[in-house]
Amino acid sequence: MSSSDVRICLASPGEATELVVIDSCFKTVAYGLAEIDVVVPAGVYELEYRAGPTVERKLVAMHPGTTYEELDIHVGMPSAAPIDHTSMSHEGHQDIASELSQVLAQTGGSSGLVVLVRNLPGSESLPLDRGAIGGARVADRQGRPLDDHGTWDFHHDEGWVSWSATLEPGGYVLRTASSEELSHVQLEQSVWLCEGWQTLIFVPNTPDGPTFSGASIHMARLHESWAPQEDTKANLALESALWGLRDGRSVVSNALVDLLLHSKHDNPMLGIVGLHALLLYPGDRAKRVGRVLEALDDLVPGHPDVSALAWLAEEHAATRTGRSPRPEAFTAPVDWPPMLRAGYAALLRLDAVAPGAIVDGSAAEGVAAGLVSRGPWTTWRAQEPKPVHFDDVVTDRVASFLASVAELHGISTAEALNDRADARQIAVATDLPRATVKRALASLHKALDA
Repeated sequence: MSSSDVRICLASPGEATELVVIDSCFKTVAYGLAEIDVVVPAGVYELEYRAGPTVERKLVAMHPGTTYEELDIHVGMPSAAPIDHTSMSHEGHQDIASELSQVLAQTGGSSGLVVLVRNLPGSESLPLDRGAIGGARVADRQGRPLDDHGTWDFHHDEGWVSWSATLEPGGYVLRTASSEELSHVQLEQSVWLCEGWQTLIFVPNTPDGPTFSGASIHMARLHESWAPQEDTKANLALESALWGLRDGRSVVSNALVDLLLHSKHDNPMLGIVGLHALLLYPGDRAKRVGRVLEALDDLVPGHPDVSALAWLAEEHAATRTGRSPRPEAFTAPVDWPPMLRAGYAALLRLDAVAPGAIVDGSAAEGVAAGLVSRGPWTTWRAQEPKPVHFDDVVTDRVASFLASVAELHGISTAEALNDRADARQIAVATDLPRATVKRALASLHKALDA
């Protein structure tokens, strides 16, 4: 460092804070996750600290030969889960989640589910709307509500309400209150329970009722209960990685990669969510991606999110090496939609080139037509329990695509259907499984023949 330069040293013990140094010309001169140590010319700099959606900024004037040091940066990141060192931490809610988890740990069963809807700090006076919360349901993969397994337990004075039960492993849905009770569309969100594990879903309560799309999902071993105080750093890492997915950015530092490798055994969601964040910009950490995938496959075999991650990893490996992804590398057809929407989108891309990756006629196929964009989780418009079949929404989507093809080539829609209806191309363009597209095309051919 010359006598005309200055040194800026920044560090965040939480390992999840993005740190930025911006010069007087508004140019970013340094960026780091968890730490920065940079030498720059003397002058005025803006320091930006970001954790999730929370951003703090400050100006520092640096004279030649000086050093600015701040090594204990804490930015209050919001979190639906009551995690220490977040802006939404709540000791009472943390205790009740641990107690509910402990009850599951002491009961029989193969897997468990805890749903905790809570008022966040600063919103303690919000009502716990019985229509919006009590009307919500946990349902099985056939869409049948599990009212005989558990009911909502309201604690208005303490600002929380819970639903918990031991259940068989597999796919479930978290369903919002019905459209008859509320003015909005009824939605369902994918939940997957793993043998030997309990899943905890933390949902923020808002003036419009519970926001399931803003949920945080954690896991704990079934017979050990959730103990967030024992590994605050790992829980912060999960929340930070989840915010990265919401924003479409990777916020996984090398330190967090190490945490992924070591803490996923206690909370597989850290590995699942963190690996999604890592794959946004895998860089030179491809070998570590493989190690995390192998460990997750051992911990939670058959998990649809892990299957989706395997294909995402193959896509990234292909991009990095300049080759095409190899569908034959994927050998585990999926019949339930992954919890994370990015994983489901990956499976839709795979099914377009490898029909059968999404099992024909399964729930994983059936939800595609009703997908909605609601946060990072796979969410769709709810339907009454019934076999997968085509409705007007699906047929219209394929017909609309064919109409665009017809207009582009100056031909009739019937000609586009008969001569240019490539199921693979349509699947990619419409975000539908190929089997779904084929049945839609059959419906259109039948309507045309009639």
